[in-house]
Amino acid sequence: TLVYGSIVTGKGDLYEMDMEGRNVRRLTSDSEYEGGPCYSPDGHWIAFCRETDKCGHIWMIAPDGTGQKQITFGTDYDTNPIFTCDGSHLLFERTPNGTSAGHSSRFIMTADGKNIASLDPGDPQSAKGGTCSPPGDTIYYTRADDSGAARDQIWRIKRNGAANQELAQGSHPVVSWSGKRIAFVSVPWNKELWTMEADGSHQRLVYRSNTDKNAILFSRDDRFLLFLESNDHGDYISRVALDGSDYHQIQRLPRSW
Repeated sequence: TLVYGSIVTGKGDLYEMDMEGRNVRRLTSDSEYEGGPCYSPDGHWIAFCRETDKCGHIWMIAPDGTGQKQITFGTDYDTNPIFTCDGSHLLFERTPNGTSAGHSSRFIMTADGKNIASLDPGDPQSAKGGTCSPPGDTIYYTRADDSGAARDQIWRIKRNGAANQELAQGSHPVVSWSGKRIAFVSVPWNKELWTMEADGSHQRLVYRSNTDKNAILFSRDDRFLLFLESNDHGDYISRVALDGSDYHQIQRLPRSW
């Protein structure tokens, strides 16, 4: 199954569907915005962000829509939670209340919301997104350049903050289930999907089109990439094989922006 956020009702809610886009089921239905969902590795929980006009927090919900619980608190905007591969920790982005959108920092915490620590490599405006490789000790993230002087880069860092290293120019990195390959989006126009080895070698173009691409996932068997793409006609959840074949759109979504 695939969990995602949609504004089809006019506000953000969470939905679940099978990998072919069928059997869509709504998980949340309250008045606040929910988005950025992520399954825990054992499939027992979904982490997501619930936002108001004043703040945003990380919550948990069971895949059947029950057991909602809040795990971060305060006045900041906490968004985009991602489980480490062992399920013990969550990566997330924090934007201090009162700062402009996009000026976020990467943080990590235990899956119960405790022991929150910064993973920022320096400039608090530089680190965006994040994904973790098995068994959970290495994190890949985008170091953004908001000045326009250089392109975004993909870096990797150990969970303890050591061994910070640039691997490629790109954004939205995601690790395969085997931990051997990284998929990412080209920069600056986000029109291409690429893969590389976990050390940054053997970079290879998988798929190119005129749509904007993000939110990449590997299928569980590491044979396909699933991703969100957008053009003037709408937003789509699509998939393509790692050799560039068997591309098709599996779900059309209402425009988000």
